[in-house]
Amino acid sequence: MQMTEINIQKIMLRLLVALLVPLTLSACFSVKPTSDRGGKNLFETFYAGEAGTLYFIKPLAFHQVDGKEQVRIDFTFKYRKEIKDSATVNFSLFGERICKELDSMVITNTGNSANCSHVGLLFNEKKKKNFISRFTTGVGLLQIKNLFDQDDWKVTLYSEGKAISFVPDKRTRKAIRKLHDNLFIIM
Repeated sequence: MQMTEINIQKIMLRLLVALLVPLTLSACFSVKPTSDRGGKNLFETFYAGEAGTLYFIKPLAFHQVDGKEQVRIDFTFKYRKEIKDSATVNFSLFGERICKELDSMVITNTGNSANCSHVGLLFNEKKKKNFISRFTTGVGLLQIKNLFDQDDWKVTLYSEGKAISFVPDKRTRKAIRKLHDNLFIIM
């Protein structure tokens, strides 16, 4: 009779361990810090170990100054204690014409500028009557931080000697201010 009670206790202990170990491990590996409430819908944060935190700023929309095209820009970068890295800048160009190549992209505001001379095409896609052209480039994180000091951005894309300029709408300007106040202020 004592043997049966000991066997039941061993089985219960094994079952408890079998349930708690996977639960504990999954909780450890799914740690994802959340962003501040003020900018929660504007960026995501991911713990990157010794490298610090990986930040992803969700796409910001800009409309063409004298046309129908639109560009949406997102940023990805790592930060820990000091600014020493670059940021990846991905952007999508929405328009009636397909764009297979860009020479450069320049983002400016009052007193700041970020020049992106190595722009690479990621893909082109057709959506109904329009095209989406997705590009990637890199720029210094300090330049990006400085851009977020002001919300009067102008994005200019250069292709085959032509320049196309884009400006933020009221919603994007507000998002830039929120990102400054809730993310870039910590740097």
